[in-house]
Amino acid sequence: MEKPKTPPENSSENHPSANPELPNTVGRYMGTGFQIAGPVIAGFVIGYYIDKYLNNKTPIFTLLLSTLMIVVGLYRLVKEFMKK
Repeated sequence: MEKPKTPPENSSENHPSANPELPNTVGRYMGTGFQIAGPVIAGFVIGYYIDKYLNNKTPIFTLLLSTLMIVVGLYRLVKEFMKK
């Protein structure tokens, strides 16, 4: 006589909601783009208006501030991921 087949057990170990830290982790990673993009966009806009105000033919402040803000964004990103 054959044994009746039982449905597989619902293992909650692998289910995302079983990890109580998941919302914090997801939120932490979702903010990464803003941590880099926000300062870069701000640096670009501020640099653009400084160049426009000074009538610069080359966008030196736009490039300088954008590059500086990339470094600031990456610094903040590394600092955030070093926390745990």
